[in-house]
Amino acid sequence: MSAVRRPAAPAAGDHILDLDDLGVVFTTETGTVQAVRGVSLHVAPGETLALVGESGSGKSTVALAAMGLLAGNARATGRAVVDGTDVVGADEERLSRLRGSTVSMVFQEPATALDPLTRVGKQIAEVIRNHHRDVSAADAAARAVELLRRVGIPEPEQRARSYPFQLSGGQRQRVVIAMAIANDPALLIADEPTTALDVTVQAEILDLLRRLAAETGTGVLLVTHNMGVVADFADRVAVMYQGAVVETGPVEDVLLRPSHDYTKRLLSAVPRLSVAEPGEGRADERDATPPEASGAPAVELTDVSVVFGRGKHAVHALKGVSFAVHPAETLGLVGESGSGKSTASRVALGLITPTAGSVTLFGADLARTRARARRALRAGIGVVLQDPVASLDPRMTVGECVAEPLRVHRRRLSGREREALVAEVLDRVRLPREVARRAPRELSGGQRQRVSLARALVLEPRLLVADEPTSALDVSVQEAVLEVIRELQGELGFACLFVSHDLAVVQQFARRVVVMRAGRAEEQGLTSATLRHPETDYTRRLLAAVPVPDPVVQRGRRAERLATLAAGRTEERA
Repeated sequence: MSAVRRPAAPAAGDHILDLDDLGVVFTTETGTVQAVRGVSLHVAPGETLALVGESGSGKSTVALAAMGLLAGNARATGRAVVDGTDVVGADEERLSRLRGSTVSMVFQEPATALDPLTRVGKQIAEVIRNHHRDVSAADAAARAVELLRRVGIPEPEQRARSYPFQLSGGQRQRVVIAMAIANDPALLIADEPTTALDVTVQAEILDLLRRLAAETGTGVLLVTHNMGVVADFADRVAVMYQGAVVETGPVEDVLLRPSHDYTKRLLSAVPRLSVAEPGEGRADERDATPPEASGAPAVELTDVSVVFGRGKHAVHALKGVSFAVHPAETLGLVGESGSGKSTASRVALGLITPTAGSVTLFGADLARTRARARRALRAGIGVVLQDPVASLDPRMTVGECVAEPLRVHRRRLSGREREALVAEVLDRVRLPREVARRAPRELSGGQRQRVSLARALVLEPRLLVADEPTSALDVSVQEAVLEVIRELQGELGFACLFVSHDLAVVQQFARRVVVMRAGRAEEQGLTSATLRHPETDYTRRLLAAVPVPDPVVQRGRRAERLATLAAGRTEERA
């Protein structure tokens, strides 16, 4: 596949988006907050500008300001010109004409962008008819099917009749993109469009956006904190910090030769996937067994199968999966959505009873353990989930959230003893003791995840199950949370089952790894060997889809991946 050459940046008057000294102030109960300060940037037709920065930097506020979608308590100043229309101060009628036709937005979470009660084809058709009243319902429906085909949805006629819940996460995001491009917008704003997706689906979505921008000359404003995505997709980069743009320039200059200290710190925190050099030999330790500090594994699955439902509707979630997690080690469990990794972790927790096979927790066979003994075993497990907002009760204080396992498993403790243990575990996760009196909503994302970690560790568990614990966090916050887990594991000696789709994080954090595919353990071994020298084509494809934060290297990796995919399609047709 030949590379698409981007048009040279035109004169300022030809920009599809021009922000000039944009400022945004929010009025809150406690005063005003300056979220955006003096931002000036532009996007040319056919160009992709990546707007990067950590949570709270103002990047999403800039995107919403360009769409005229700021909240009612926000006041914008300066200029935000989209295809000749200044959005700042424009009335709602003008903004309604602009949105969906001249400028469209792709949001991070497709589940919230789609109506769960309306078929996806009808939702796309409604977007078309909202801006083209003369188009008949039949023509709009036919156009919706064509758009689904264009964004790579298989069997588009059938899928047009599906509801969002009947589609995979990647397919739902493709539907959102189909809606965004339905009226051929000149500007597409993509706010974290691949954050919730697996690496292979992420690569496909980026390929799709790249192709659409090249075919139509659409300008793209990409809002993200993923530097690998930036390297893979962007022409230029603008780095935001505390509401202001601190650095901007061509993607190679900013990512490879950053000039601002904040950009340097941001890039240094990015986990980088280490890939084997051509001709590099396979590691000898591939099948090495971890040192067993206390004999038996903390948890062991042996030939486990899980089937949901019966008959023709049965779903085989796990098929003969075996692995063990030993004391003081971290085992990474990786794979795409639907691979079975989360089901395997729930089996390890004793939350799902296997259809076949056995599960041993701290040396005890769960199938032969009575309910009271099983409850005692579970007291030795701590769990950290992906979304701390959903896992922390908003009606409780942080201290009450952390103390909850103590109230369940150590009922004889006095209130003062519980408070002392809560204070001690907050110290361990590097949170000030004062946060115990605050509500979870008052904390940042990284602080909330540390609260989740504190709650998981308050009983000093022998096994920690961490299911995507850092995927929603900024890279610097992610680095800090993982460092806390690593330090506490060294101090307390717990085993850790680390479930993730971020292979770069797993490579840095886990000693061994299990690669899951379609309910099976496709490949497993030492992380250093398995991810640098994969034995199966599936693992190689998974690794090839991971974008690295070096635009030069990533350009070569993308070309190699696309060539491999093209060769595979040719073989299938032969």
